[in-house]
Amino acid sequence: IEKDLLELVRLTTTLASTNVIKESLTLSNNEFASFTVSERDAAIEDLNTTWMNTGDINDPFIKTRMENDVASFLVSQQEEFPDLYGEIFLTNEYGVMISTTGKLTTLAHCEKYWWQGAFDDGEGTVYLDDRGYDDSVDGYVLGIVVPIYDNEDNLIGILKSNYNIAYIFENSVSQFHNLNLEGEYFVVRTLGLIVDGNNIEPLSESISEGLLTYLEQRDILSKELNLEGVNKFVAIAPINLTFESDELEFGGSYESVDHSSGNLGEGWSVVYIIEKNIALSDLRMEYIYLGSVSVGLLFLVGITSLIIGQVLSKPFVKLNNYILEVGQGNLVKKDIDISGYEIENLKQSFDSMIDNLSVTLISKDKLEKSEARLQVSEKRYRELVDTIEAGIIVRNPDTSITMINEKAKKLLGLSDKALKGRKAVDHFWKYFRVNGKPLPLEEYPINLVISSRKQLRNKIIGVLMPKMDDLIWLSVSGTPVIDDNDTLKEVIISFFDVTNLKLQEIELAYQANNDFLTGLYNRRYYEDNLKLLDIKENLPITIAMADINGLKLINDAFGHDSGDELLIEAAKIISETCNKDNLVARIGGDEFVIVMPKTSGKEAEKIINKIHKKSKLVNIESIQLSISFGYKTKTINNENIQEVYRTAEDLMYREKLLEIPSMRSGAIETILSTLYEKDKNSEVHSRSVSLLSERIAKANDMSRQDIAEVKTAGLLHDIGKIIIPLSIINKDGKLTEQEYSTMKNHSEIGFRILNSTHEMRAISDIVLNHHERWDGKGYPRGIKKEKIPLKSRIIAIADAFDAMTSIRTYREIISKEEALQEIINSAGTQFDPELVKVFEKHFAEIIL
Repeated sequence: IEKDLLELVRLTTTLASTNVIKESLTLSNNEFASFTVSERDAAIEDLNTTWMNTGDINDPFIKTRMENDVASFLVSQQEEFPDLYGEIFLTNEYGVMISTTGKLTTLAHCEKYWWQGAFDDGEGTVYLDDRGYDDSVDGYVLGIVVPIYDNEDNLIGILKSNYNIAYIFENSVSQFHNLNLEGEYFVVRTLGLIVDGNNIEPLSESISEGLLTYLEQRDILSKELNLEGVNKFVAIAPINLTFESDELEFGGSYESVDHSSGNLGEGWSVVYIIEKNIALSDLRMEYIYLGSVSVGLLFLVGITSLIIGQVLSKPFVKLNNYILEVGQGNLVKKDIDISGYEIENLKQSFDSMIDNLSVTLISKDKLEKSEARLQVSEKRYRELVDTIEAGIIVRNPDTSITMINEKAKKLLGLSDKALKGRKAVDHFWKYFRVNGKPLPLEEYPINLVISSRKQLRNKIIGVLMPKMDDLIWLSVSGTPVIDDNDTLKEVIISFFDVTNLKLQEIELAYQANNDFLTGLYNRRYYEDNLKLLDIKENLPITIAMADINGLKLINDAFGHDSGDELLIEAAKIISETCNKDNLVARIGGDEFVIVMPKTSGKEAEKIINKIHKKSKLVNIESIQLSISFGYKTKTINNENIQEVYRTAEDLMYREKLLEIPSMRSGAIETILSTLYEKDKNSEVHSRSVSLLSERIAKANDMSRQDIAEVKTAGLLHDIGKIIIPLSIINKDGKLTEQEYSTMKNHSEIGFRILNSTHEMRAISDIVLNHHERWDGKGYPRGIKKEKIPLKSRIIAIADAFDAMTSIRTYREIISKEEALQEIINSAGTQFDPELVKVFEKHFAEIIL
């Protein structure tokens, strides 16, 4: 969380450092600096009063703050990350707001606690505030306020960016919580108010009182507690960045004048709670697993002991064979090679006994029964080894196989016939792989045990299965069997199939390091590996930042599937064009980064030019793929790589500001053409509404510019229908409630599409409101009377008239005179009564 918060601080600071913002602040500060203190206070108060008393966002005074160059830049940033940003606004050094992405309540902010905290008596500090609700994200926001300095380190203004709290925690606490869905996680203030977690509305509920003492202590805690009568395990970790941090101020020391409550003196902590019984259930499963493994190991130890026993018992076996010969009637004494003082004494005693057995014969029948019992015992031992889940091979140092169980044959794909060669297992080892390459001979498990004469434990090795080309994974262990003379007699190799566990490990590693949509590396992998690449041997290192232009526009117009397709195509082009040793990652919604070791600026520019050339060949929904780039090259070893990254990012944003307007204008034309191809009736209807709207505007004595805007808005009023299924647009009969709800979205979609370009912003507002009614029962906002823009009211009449007099699948066509009467009957309810009078008076001219 600390890392995510610092990333947002860096993002806000990057916005604040752009030239367009600094130049705007310099002009505004110079204007107010020319006043005396009293004159300046009076001017600010007058501006603030005018702002607060003006509700119409189309008012020229409001537009000076919402439609200037800085506001357009901030809006473009906001639109690129619609789920992240709330409102963004800029004040000069006197607290006067000069640019904003939304109509705020006030224009003067110098009395606000967060402004005073960030201004810090002219010193400036980064300030975090978690008290606000923002309609633009329909949720609670964390405000990050940063001071802005000129080139001489003088504080010249304050930028505040509101970030969606839910978005902030999406990639931190929420992902952690997925580790155990049974538990509950929270981000909590010191005094218990919940900021995020467990689907609770931020800042609306408090945590259990039993935890307040621990939260106030600000210590790391892992403890069993009784909460509301239930035994639970509780873990608490304070977020140091939000409490007495040296890096920024959180909550602050200034009194709040516009909030009834706040977080003065508080910080954030992460709290994780899980019931004791649920947590222990997982632990019990671990015990069961360990028990199973222990049983298997006991089997292996038993087998090893039996084999060692065989080695140690060989002298006794030789003596036993001697005895068997005597028992079969051969009473001739022999010299046999056996060692050991006790065994030699035993043989001497036996030799003496032979001298006394000349007339005594041992029962052959009894010896045969003894041999039968030995065979039964050996069979049981063999059955036991074959039931073990581990593959087991016992091999002599000369490579001959003493024993191999059924599990080993199955895992290695070896038949009894293949084993006749006695070296089949050694032949098999050549299929072992480490990191995709053949395992060196000296690292074969059998050779490791022979060379070291020590146990080998759980070595994970990949095996490329012969004939099948399947890669399996084995956990291999080995034990040497050494006799009393320190001679290696045998090697016992055991192994388990751990393919499923290994594949899960590989998949988890892939998910942790790769972007799920494009398959490129993600931000985490990029940040971890940038340090490894930032070495002297890789100089020059070039970092290129890339940003997909118009992603939000395509998402709004054609849906997120088309937007995803755009990102996938862009990622494919970038990764295929770059060199194999380049690091390519997707680090944001539509942002990519390329790290190019041993690459100069000129070489990087050639790669970027190739990407631009290839992107022009890609069209998604007939809209050409457009990518903005910025790059910077590190040539000196002690140069900060993060500064190189930030410079590349700034240059990318500058290029984006130049490319976006023309790209979006062309996209709107493409969307309109696509709509007309999709539904021929829409083109006829739109041109008719445009013409009727133009004539009504002329009849109402509007200016030439206003008439032109009405005409254009009439042509574009249904552009939002691009996302409406054709089955709904051309449906016979009445729409269902769900279908009608879908259809009503087209005015808002049209607004978002048109509002993406500066020159269409005025038109977008007309399109947004063209289905509002005079009585307030329209949509999407339900506004009424004069609050509905005049031009929208004109289009409403033209749209209704053409709909009634044109062929429609859902109703019969009526005459123009009947349509006029319908409009007259709806004056004062659906339509502006004064405009209806104009329409009626000039009816003959309008419908000409």
